[in-house]
Amino acid sequence: MSEFVAGKGNCTLLSKEGEKFEVAMEVAQMSVLVKEMTDEDNGDETNPEIPLPNVASSVLTKVIEFCKHHVKEPMQEIEKPLKSNNMNEVVSEWDAKFVDIDQETLFELILAANYLDIKPLLDLTCAKVASMIKNKTPEEIRETFNITNDFTPEEEARVREENKWCEERRARRRQDDVDIPDVPLPNVKGNVLKTVLEFCTMHAKDPLPDFEKPLISEILTDYIPPAYVEFVDRDRDEIFAIISCANYLDIASLLDLACAKIAAELKAMTPAERTEAFGPPVNLTAEQEALVHEYNKWETGPDVDDATIATPEDPSTQNDS
Repeated sequence: MSEFVAGKGNCTLLSKEGEKFEVAMEVAQMSVLVKEMTDEDNGDETNPEIPLPNVASSVLTKVIEFCKHHVKEPMQEIEKPLKSNNMNEVVSEWDAKFVDIDQETLFELILAANYLDIKPLLDLTCAKVASMIKNKTPEEIRETFNITNDFTPEEEARVREENKWCEERRARRRQDDVDIPDVPLPNVKGNVLKTVLEFCTMHAKDPLPDFEKPLISEILTDYIPPAYVEFVDRDRDEIFAIISCANYLDIASLLDLACAKIAAELKAMTPAERTEAFGPPVNLTAEQEALVHEYNKWETGPDVDDATIATPEDPSTQNDS
């Protein structure tokens, strides 16, 4: 929530329809957007007009109602993930009643809160949507939000199979009546998350030791316990999916392991093999390729006779004759 300065007078907010709403400056400045616009005036106007072309009058009325209520009493932080789908158990009675509205108005409020940059209002409205989703099946969610299922029966069966473990977990939780919070991971596919959880279970019992970087050998078992080498014995697409997920979830040990797998593959390849495997193709002329090899000949390593990599112009390599 942006800070406000009391006693700064009023400002007029203009809705999309051109309707004017005169409000106290401290109320309007709960919006970071409005605060920045009024601060730019440096107090030159006693009642500046702020155009808000993306907010309809009916929605702006609700926004102002929220800001007036919370300008002196900041909304309490909402615990995430939600502990209940009953908003009265998540937020204050006033806030729960405020978002007890039809879906269209709710989503309009979300858009307005995002546009006006009013974080408490955005948190509240998003929490309301989350409460409408919590503990529901995909079919119930589609019905709630009138979402058309565009999966074919085959595609839906495949998705269910990939995420079967998640459904089993939810069923056990309901059977045991255990209150385990849902943690949404929108960037992670079910089959990848299953693999990541497998790693975390392994790591909890037998932590992956630190290993030397950069790798000096393409043989992973020189650095890494066999069980972990076997874990990353997967095709390249799976490894890249694991890398992406480990980075998103910030699991450093898994990220190191998956990257080591790719590094080992690269180390065992020639430049041409790397290009073929990972692309895109490098379109170098013969002269450019020769120049690149010349610049990088030091990489041939200590096992190569120095004489074989000396430049032709080096006098030490010329015959005395």
